[in-house]
Amino acid sequence: MEYELEQEINNYKSYFDLDGYHYLNCAYMGPLATSTKNEGIAAIERKTNPKYVTKEHFFCHSTEIRQRFSKLINEDEPSSIAIIPSVSYGMSIVANNVDIREGQKIIVVADEMPSNYYIWYRLAKEKHAELVVIDKPSDANVRSDEWNQTILSTISDSTAIVSIPNVHWLDGCLFDLATISKKIHEHGGLLIVDGTQSIGAYPFDNKIIRADAVVCAGYKWLLGPYAISIAYFSEKFWKGKPLEEGWLNRKNSNDFESLTNYQDQYREGAIRFDMGQSSNFLNGPMLADSLKNTEIWTPSKVSEHCASLNSLLVQELCDVPIKVLAEDQRGPHYVGLEIDPILLEKIGPKFSDNNVSASVRNGNIRVTPHIYNDIEDIKALVKVVRSSLK
Repeated sequence: MEYELEQEINNYKSYFDLDGYHYLNCAYMGPLATSTKNEGIAAIERKTNPKYVTKEHFFCHSTEIRQRFSKLINEDEPSSIAIIPSVSYGMSIVANNVDIREGQKIIVVADEMPSNYYIWYRLAKEKHAELVVIDKPSDANVRSDEWNQTILSTISDSTAIVSIPNVHWLDGCLFDLATISKKIHEHGGLLIVDGTQSIGAYPFDNKIIRADAVVCAGYKWLLGPYAISIAYFSEKFWKGKPLEEGWLNRKNSNDFESLTNYQDQYREGAIRFDMGQSSNFLNGPMLADSLKNTEIWTPSKVSEHCASLNSLLVQELCDVPIKVLAEDQRGPHYVGLEIDPILLEKIGPKFSDNNVSASVRNGNIRVTPHIYNDIEDIKALVKVVRSSLK
C-alpha cells in the first residue's frame, strides 16, 4: 500500500514544474500546477484578441468555481459561494452584516493573521464591544486541547462571534471547529472560519462543522492564483448588504440587452457578495482548474501524504533540541519546529543555498508540504538543520 501511494504521489509530482527545488512552503504560497499555468496562458491569449471573450466567459468559470468549492466543503448549494479578492474582503462582508451590541464579545485567538484580526478590532471599537484574544498555551504536547478548552469556556450568552482558523498559521495547531460551533450556536452567536491554511489539504465538512461563514484565499493550499478568494455564507447572510453594487450581482445580469432595466433584486444566495469583475477572465479559469485538481487528489489523500512526510521529519530530528506539537494537536499537513533563536539564525540563510524553501515565523521553522513533495525534500531540509548544528 505504501509503495502504491508513493507511485501515485510521484505521478502528482509530475503535475508541477518545481525544477528540483525542495519546496516545503505551501503555507506561504502554493505553486501552480502545469495545467493551471496553461489555463492562465490560454486566458491571456483570449484577452489578447477580445473576439474570443464571449458572453459565456462572464459566467462559466465563476459558476464552475462555485460548484467545485461548495462540493469541496460539502455544501449543497453553489449559490452559497461568493467570489472575492481576499480574506479581509470576506471578513469585512461578515462584519458589515452582523448585529453587534454594546458589551458583546468577539473571540479570536492570539497571533492570528491580520486579516482575521483588524476587522474585529475595528468592529469592537465602533460598537463598544469587547475583543477577546485567547492566548496560546505554552505546552506543545497539549496546546490544541488547552486552547480549544479555553475558547469553549470563554463562550457565553454575551459572545456574538467566534472567528478562528481550522489550523493556526504559525504551527498548525488544530481547532475543534465542530465542538466550538455547537457551543457558540447554543449561545446564539456565529462561527466564522478562515479556512485558508487548511481547505484543500485537510478535509472540511460544513455539514458537520456548520460554520456560518467560511473564507478561503485561493493561492495557498488550493494552489490557485493570487488576488482571488472564495467565501461561503450561510442563509443567515443571504439578505445582507454587499460591499459593492456591481452589475453582475443583480438578477438577470446575463441579459446584456437589458442591463439598464435596473433591478432591486440580487442574484440568488450569496452571489450578491461577489466582488466587482468577479468574472476575472485571467484568475477565474486558473482557480477553477486548481479546484478541479484538488478534487482529483482529494484533501484526504493530501492530508495522509503530508502526515507521513511530517512524521518522518519529526523522527529524523528527534535528537535535535526542538519543540514540535504532538501529532494529535496539529493539522497533519503542518509542522512548526520551535527552535533555539541562535540556532534559528544559522539555519534560515542556509535554506536558499541548498534549494530548500520553508518559512521562519515567530521562532518556528514552518514546514508545510503538499502532494508534490516526497522523501527527498524532507531529507534535504533535515540536512540543512543538521549541518547548522556543527
